[in-house]
Amino acid sequence: MDLVALRQAVAERIKIATGLRTYAYAPDAFDAPCAIVYPGNDYVDNYHVTSGANGQVSINLIVVLMLSKSTDRAAQNKIDDYVSGLIQEAIEQVSTAPDGSVGSNLGLNHTAVWVTGASGVKTYELSADRIFYGVDFTLRVIQRKG
Repeated sequence: MDLVALRQAVAERIKIATGLRTYAYAPDAFDAPCAIVYPGNDYVDNYHVTSGANGQVSINLIVVLMLSKSTDRAAQNKIDDYVSGLIQEAIEQVSTAPDGSVGSNLGLNHTAVWVTGASGVKTYELSADRIFYGVDFTLRVIQRKG
């Protein structure tokens, strides 16, 4: 299980599909609009779920989209574009893994990933003069030991 590669793969998919700046870690500083991939609640669970030699582990990620310093109509329309499927399609697109398997696997062996939800519009206040509006996407990843 390579958690860094997993976060990097998610960030890369979003970058390619949307053109947003992406980070596979929580950066010290950033410019919006951007997407930040970070560990979700229960980052890794089910360490010991097994199915023969090919046990699996569940991984939870959050993608934070920080888009705008205002909630004007243009900003809301852009947020709606991302929530209505753009992020989900980027992450869940079908690909071929190095082992030849095909699926929503981010190009990683023995991996399945899907977007499980998106929050409502939130305010992210980083400092008094750095306030952004955006959305949290929750992701569920199942990685089979292989």
